[in-house]
Amino acid sequence: MMKKHTTVDEINADSPQWAQPVLEELRQIMLNAGLKEAIKWGGATYVNQKNVVAMGAFKDFVSVWFFEGVHLSDPLGLLVAGGEKTRAMRQWRIPKGENFDAGMMLSYVLEAKENDAKGVKTAATPVVVPPMPDDLREALEAEPVVQAFFESLAPSHRREYIRHIIEAKKEETRMRRLQKCMDMMRQGLDMNARYRK
Repeated sequence: MMKKHTTVDEINADSPQWAQPVLEELRQIMLNAGLKEAIKWGGATYVNQKNVVAMGAFKDFVSVWFFEGVHLSDPLGLLVAGGEKTRAMRQWRIPKGENFDAGMMLSYVLEAKENDAKGVKTAATPVVVPPMPDDLREALEAEPVVQAFFESLAPSHRREYIRHIIEAKKEETRMRRLQKCMDMMRQGLDMNARYRK
């Protein structure tokens, strides 16, 4: 289990030794840009009105994430999406042993801060709930209290229940999942409750 840090100093001290001076220089850039420092998701995050930038060190690189980086002008062409489905966040990777242009980093950070102040934001993808399978519909209709709970859930939570059931490959697995989902809903739990402590 990862150590829970309470300060950016602790995070930086636990980072690879080569990355520590890079992280400290980046930290000063963020603070000089007028961003507030916070610990979110176990990492250093810099906030204006909303989250603007986060950073972290890995084995071979330091990454600076711009939460709404897709809207940055990126004159150096350095920003990349973290994955195929990444919509808004972009990252600037600083490979081990390489330097970065502190002035350009500051200009990217200031542009990101300005965009945040203006409310520039990527529109959320609407949650598409798949059609309810007949067996789930019948089970819910047989228990009105559970049905009312299911209908009160956010679309994303309804989608998780439905997908968990319909993605089963075998009928016996599907029935077992349906029963488990009904049990969880009887307790007033969403699908992610099993991952919470």
